[in-house]
Amino acid sequence: MAGGRPLKFESPEELQAKIDEYFAHADDSKRPYTLASLAYHLDCDTETLRNYAGKEEFFGTIKRAKVRIEASKAEKLESKDYSTAGLIFDMANNHGYANKQTLGGDSSNPLAFKNVEPSIDEVIAKLKELGLPTDVYEK
Repeated sequence: MAGGRPLKFESPEELQAKIDEYFAHADDSKRPYTLASLAYHLDCDTETLRNYAGKEEFFGTIKRAKVRIEASKAEKLESKDYSTAGLIFDMANNHGYANKQTLGGDSSNPLAFKNVEPSIDEVIAKLKELGLPTDVYEK
């Protein structure tokens, strides 16, 4: 027999009704949508929301709520009235976005930099390798 807690919501319809209640309350009070506040309204935590999303019958219900929250935040990124850094942080941590920076180095070494000045010893070694004079650079 499988253990674990019984489900807080017995059906996707019951969960959807509570989610709709959350969005209506957030709209009425002019509060931003967040996964954390949705979880709080549902009297659970964000991990519980992820667990519900892992259940086939609840997946679509949770996904729609997350997409609505995500869309709201994405729209706010276009406005000057909101903290861009805060929204980007939330989008990266809660909605799968990534703020990637590519350094352009060797793909086998992600820490390698492409546009870094070589040391004088590296310059001399390269000149010698090419058979060019190095007397100007040598000490």
